[in-house]
Amino acid sequence: KLLATVLDNNGPYDVVHFNMGLHGWTKGRIKPGTYEPLTRAYVEILKTKLPEAKLIWASSTPVTAKDKRLEFDAEINPIIVEHNHMAAKVMAAAEVPVNDFYTLLADKRSLAKGDRFHWTGPAYKLLGEKAAGSILGAMADEVK
Repeated sequence: KLLATVLDNNGPYDVVHFNMGLHGWTKGRIKPGTYEPLTRAYVEILKTKLPEAKLIWASSTPVTAKDKRLEFDAEINPIIVEHNHMAAKVMAAAEVPVNDFYTLLADKRSLAKGDRFHWTGPAYKLLGEKAAGSILGAMADEVK
């Protein structure tokens, strides 16, 4: 409901690059069996409120082990992988392209900050270039 309200008071938008981020991994935050329906509802709200906007989903980035940035976090990262997998299914069904931020950084863990969730400047540069490229591509498609 909040997303719909926010979108009622903003826009118009040509492109929306979005995700749900890393905040849903904690136990109880997202009830079992609800991730896909919630993600589907998220996309439906965007499509309903912004029918002319091109949508681009960004998968969540890997979660590395605290102070062991070359390793994936054994507790959290599998949850992120599963969330990304479920989101990819929703996006495919909704015909929303995906920026696979997870794969982009999975083999670049040396660029992780070491606090599990954050990355260094060079990693954010890669993410920014990927996002900007897809947004500019979507905007160019609009012009054609």
